[in-house]
Amino acid sequence: MILDLIVCRAKEAGYTSLYIETFPSFGKAIDMYKERGFQLLDGQLGDSGHTATSIFMLKVLTD
Repeated sequence: MILDLIVCRAKEAGYTSLYIETFPSFGKAIDMYKERGFQLLDGQLGDSGHTATSIFMLKVLTD
């Protein structure tokens, strides 16, 4: 429910995408992100400063 609210509010605020960095051990969360339209990326976007994460996901916010 919280993720759906975040997606909705991001769209309302004019964001065009959402980006997540996470860990393989969070498998249930990764499955939830995939169900909500997040796609796996080959690598990190930009330099977030996070060095331990190895799963990178992006959701394009289109209607």
